[in-house]
Formats: sequence, C-alpha cells, structure tokens
Amino acid sequence: MTESLAVTDSSPLIILWQTGRLELLNQVFDRVAIPPAVEREVRPSLRGLPSWIDQQAALPLLDVDLGPGEREAIALALALNADYLIVDDLPARRLATRLGLRITGSAGLLVRARRLGLIDAVRPELDAMIASGLYMSRQVYLEVLGSVGEAGR
Repeated sequence: MTESLAVTDSSPLIILWQTGRLELLNQVFDRVAIPPAVEREVRPSLRGLPSWIDQQAALPLLDVDLGPGEREAIALALALNADYLIVDDLPARRLATRLGLRITGSAGLLVRARRLGLIDAVRPELDAMIASGLYMSRQVYLEVLGSVGEAGR
C-alpha cells in the first residue's frame, strides 16, 4: 500500500464494483473513507459496503453547484487531510484542485495499481470501466495508456 488515506466519491466506487475491481482501493490505500451521501448513492448498486470502507461525516461545502456526494466527499477529504480524493466528475475535480486537494479518478487508480503490480495492464481494465459507463475523452484515454506505456498496443 502506498498512500495512507483516500476519500472517494460514488462514481469510482460504482465503476470499480461493476468491473469487479473494488478491492483495488483496499490494495492501493491503507484507509478508504466515504461520507454519508456517498454511502446513500452507492447502496443500490453495491448492496452493502466492504468492511474496509469507513463511513465518516463532515460538514458539506455550502453554495457549491455539485451533487451531495461530491460536496460531502470534498468536505471529508479536507476535514481528514486525505492523501487523495478519488473523483471522476470534472467540476468536482476542478473545485477539489482549487481547494488544494490531490485528486485521482478511476483511471488514475488503475495506473497506480499497474505501477504497484496489482494488475498486468490498464487497457482492458479501462475498457471495462468505459463499457460500464465511465466517460472519458479519447485524448484522456490515450494519455492514461501512454502514462503506463500501453498507448502503442
């Protein structure tokens, strides 16, 4: 495990669960935390959270045009001084960056997992995520694959 604490939003949890790779969060991070809004948003999909995901409350950011999960995840990451906020939503990523949080997303988690030797290749995992509903531009897709030397494959 390389980082001590990550706070995650709903979409990375759901995408990882849909692709059978939820355990990567537990393998890459020592601790994974979510706020109550994220738990409510993922409950219908995950049908229960693994015991290694901590649910913790933080005061949500006010007057921010994001969904409740994104607002609470950003607030929790700030409150816990998290090493990473895992979020795919672009407006949430922009706000988190402006607030000084280190961010990654579902694709970034795959890159970390590959570098740690937890997965053999990013491309099939990323393709599965996209097939499950993760939106990613072609340019970002190629940049992600290029960052792990898979762009030419």
